[in-house]
Amino acid sequence: MKNYIMTAAVFCGALFAGAGASAAEVDYTYAEGAYMQYGSGKAETYNVAIRLADRAFVGSKVVSFSVPLEAAPVSDVKVWLSKELKSEKVDGVKVNVADIATVDATVADGMVKVSFPEAYTIGEEGVYVGYTFTVDEVNESSQKPLVMSTGINPDGFYILSSRTYYKWKTRSEKTGLVSAINVTLNGDFGEYSVALNSAGEAKAAIGQEFSLPVELANTGTSEVKSVGYVYSIDGGEALAGSYELPEAIPAVFNRKQTVYLPMQGIDSKGTKVVTVAIEKVNGNLNSEMNNYGEGMVKVLPFVPKHRVVMEEYTGTWCGYCVRGFAAMEHLNSLMPDDFIALAYHNGDPMAITNNFPSAVDGFPASWIDRVLNADPYYGTSQMGFGILDDVKTRLSVVSPADISVTAYRANDNVTATATVTFAEEPDAEYTLAYFLLEDDMSGTGNDWKQSNYYADNAMGTADEFIPEMKQFCEGKESVRGLHFNDVVVMTSDVKGIPGSLDGVAAEVPASHSYTFSNISGQMNLSGEPVILNQEKLRAVALLIDSATGQIVNAAKTDGYIPVGTGVNTIADGRTVVETRYYDLSGREISNPEAGVYVKVQKLDNGQSVTTKSVVK
Repeated sequence: MKNYIMTAAVFCGALFAGAGASAAEVDYTYAEGAYMQYGSGKAETYNVAIRLADRAFVGSKVVSFSVPLEAAPVSDVKVWLSKELKSEKVDGVKVNVADIATVDATVADGMVKVSFPEAYTIGEEGVYVGYTFTVDEVNESSQKPLVMSTGINPDGFYILSSRTYYKWKTRSEKTGLVSAINVTLNGDFGEYSVALNSAGEAKAAIGQEFSLPVELANTGTSEVKSVGYVYSIDGGEALAGSYELPEAIPAVFNRKQTVYLPMQGIDSKGTKVVTVAIEKVNGNLNSEMNNYGEGMVKVLPFVPKHRVVMEEYTGTWCGYCVRGFAAMEHLNSLMPDDFIALAYHNGDPMAITNNFPSAVDGFPASWIDRVLNADPYYGTSQMGFGILDDVKTRLSVVSPADISVTAYRANDNVTATATVTFAEEPDAEYTLAYFLLEDDMSGTGNDWKQSNYYADNAMGTADEFIPEMKQFCEGKESVRGLHFNDVVVMTSDVKGIPGSLDGVAAEVPASHSYTFSNISGQMNLSGEPVILNQEKLRAVALLIDSATGQIVNAAKTDGYIPVGTGVNTIADGRTVVETRYYDLSGREISNPEAGVYVKVQKLDNGQSVTTKSVVK
């Protein structure tokens, strides 16, 4: 109650904006993605419904219904409303039983349209809106008669049919689809009306501006292009801001979008309550009463830079894997400072292991931060270049720590040193893993030629894909002369080195080193040297949550690994002039072999840096 009173007092002007609403009609549909057909391929009766259960619907009236239906021949078309989904057996067949209203309908110009004789007022329990029809004969158009849209919402697709789906059930999460049903509602809708459904959590550095994620819903009759808002931090003075949406929210009732509202910096550490209200829409007073909420911001001494890691699983024998090759190249060009690619090969000269860090059911495959399992091109959405959206989603997650990595080559070894700095006291155990990558790998043998199932535009023309796919869409079934980048050629323990980050503390840099030994002797699974050019090697360090196995941050070397003799630079740019190794008993070791050592680096300013070093 205390927070509510504070909100009402600070934002009274925004809260009383609802007086401008008046009776109007709006459309609502779950269909936001690409349209496609769905069906069982049988001659049967279909019953399809959506549910309107959001609190935003309460009090509005269901006026009319429409849905595309291009299949023929069909018969016995009906549109109905029901408080619950029920069925009963008639002549041994399950049929739908609607308890509010049922209206006979026809198909005209590929659409079913019905205006209900009496508008139905939606109560707190919500309402199911659906349609029924029978496919009399299976042909090319009627084998998949349902028009659907890509998307997932449990209330977006319920189905019952006479021969396939014997019980009412939601199928959206199973199919990744929602029905294309559109419902027209009548209610007290303002022209400019936006609800604030929820406010999330942000992290910010002391004194720096931050953005608070909020979910907006269009509850008006106009599209939403911009919002004006007021906010306060921990009940302090009211501040104002404005925000131009990168993409307008269309004039579809309850269409939602998450936006990030800019806010002023805060000059003290700690977790703060952010109270925010949407005051204006497109420069006009917001008529929605549900226009405010509370979020949180955690203020830290600094906000770590997060880089996203995509581990791709591929092989030259795999004709579909060319889309992963192209995607990795494109992502590297789009976000060179925010994206790290690791390519694990299988069944070709670049393959060094079949013991992958994540489950791989087939090729191509990819895991993003070992959190999202996705197609390396289409992503989790399976639409277009969907992997970009997945990478951006992970990029928005704030990492608990900064990480950097340096490396040098000497005596057929590569030594990599990672430096990790946590912004606050770690609330979990973390570990480090190291990877040696090679770029520009190529060969002339048959096992180097890339199989290509996209040849001769077999899977779509080049202009339907990113530019890096052109050589495959317009190429041959086998592509020779490819140069492979980001290839994993050596690793530490891919799940993380135990004890590599013991005893870390907030705001205190912690360094750890790992040595890849005898790199010229690293073999592929066929027993042949896998590293072709030591001048094209790069190192990557991963920061891993030990409990979940997720990658929470990562770093890559700045360019290719230089030759050195232990004289290198550390993270802050100081030059290392001398390096000594000691065993865990304190004895100096002149030529450390495989094991754990204490490494002491003397810097050019006279200081020393001591780290735990693992030599493999």
